[in-house]
Amino acid sequence: MAKEDKITPGNKGPEKDDSIVEISKTLLEQDPLVRTVNKVISDGVEQRASDILIEPLDEQVQIRYRIDGILYRYLMLPKQFQDGVLTRVKVM
Repeated sequence: MAKEDKITPGNKGPEKDDSIVEISKTLLEQDPLVRTVNKVISDGVEQRASDILIEPLDEQVQIRYRIDGILYRYLMLPKQFQDGVLTRVKVM
């Protein structure tokens, strides 16, 4: 791939409509659920987690990291967020 063909923050790629990309990106960044899922993933990477587990429980959704073979609880979310979190992960 030539240097000009790489997708960088200033270069969205040859076949992208910049206005659509910017509008979509803005909407996604405003959604608290999307920000939460993005934070869970970025924190997992930062802490060097080998797995991120999203576990639906009776009244909550538990998110845990596996770090060096040990599971650590990271976050508990209300049950009402379960479908949104799972949908967001599927979209990624």
